[in-house]
Amino acid sequence: MYEEIKFDKTTASVLKKQSLESGFDDKLDAEIHRLIAENYTYDELLGRLAIANVIANAAIPAIINYEPALEKQIRLSKSNFAKGNARKKVANDPKNQALKDIEIEFKNSKYPFNKRGYKTKFAKEMQAKYPVLADTRAIINLVNRLLLNS
Repeated sequence: MYEEIKFDKTTASVLKKQSLESGFDDKLDAEIHRLIAENYTYDELLGRLAIANVIANAAIPAIINYEPALEKQIRLSKSNFAKGNARKKVANDPKNQALKDIEIEFKNSKYPFNKRGYKTKFAKEMQAKYPVLADTRAIINLVNRLLLNS
């Protein structure tokens, strides 16, 4: 049909001029020079460009549809990161630790909590033992919740 054209300096300069006129960046220019250095024929280069064009045209809709999914994934990972930090903060909170210890002491105590005044007495003792808790109200609420669950 027609003979294969080998790249030489003239062909390279024509391609370089075309790439500059069409606005392609330096990466494309570097790729053309790499292919020239490997002595690709003109037909081989056109074949590679055609394949790249088909792949790019197929990838563009996928990229457009992928962007919202990526944003959602980023939001979810930020949310999960924040949840993890919140759990660590709660686990290391001295007030929360004091309430857990009070819950254990409540289960081991012999107070008759169904009688009047024993919740307050227990709460005052626990507040004296755990000065991190500034008010007995949190202890009484914990006792009420534990009595409902038991």
